[in-house]
This record gives sequence, structure tokens and C-alpha cells, in this order.
Amino acid sequence: QKAEQAAKKERERKMDLIAAAKEEATMLLIVSPGRLGLTLKIDKVLGGATINEIDDACTFKGQLEVGDRIVTIDGIKLTKVSDLQVNKDKIRKF
Repeated sequence: QKAEQAAKKERERKMDLIAAAKEEATMLLIVSPGRLGLTLKIDKVLGGATINEIDDACTFKGQLEVGDRIVTIDGIKLTKVSDLQVNKDKIRKF
């Protein structure tokens, strides 16, 4: 029974996170090819990657902030680190 209660609380927590994520603002960011200049962590609950750090050399530094999430790259959902390599040699849409 404790396991069921813990599972129920975890489901409720995830639903709250999802509801909060749906309320977030969305923006389209066009990024030139090459290194992003971001330190990211994949978010396995909400999907996407959370920005943990922005390098001073990041070419789009003023357009996002620590805590923002990248959800897609060129329309492909970001679910794992290797997804960050999608079209890295081309202009990308985040």
C-alpha cells in the first residue's frame, strides 16, 4: 500500500510539472551552425533539455537564460544528448 501511495504521489507530481510546462512561454530561436555554447541537462520528466549555463561566447546569449528548456531541434523532440547533434552543421530552429 505504501508503494501504491508513493506511485500515486509521483504521478501527481509529474502531472503538476506537465501542467506548469504547458503554461510556459514558447519562442522560436534560429541558431547558426556549430557549437551552441550552452551547458544542458536532459529532462526525462518533461522532455527537452534545461539550460544550466550559458557561455559568454554563445552567439544568442541575450535571447535565453539559465533554466530555459530546449524542447525541439528542427521539429524533432529532444529526448537524449545525441539529439543535440541534429543538423549541427546547418542553421537550426530551436
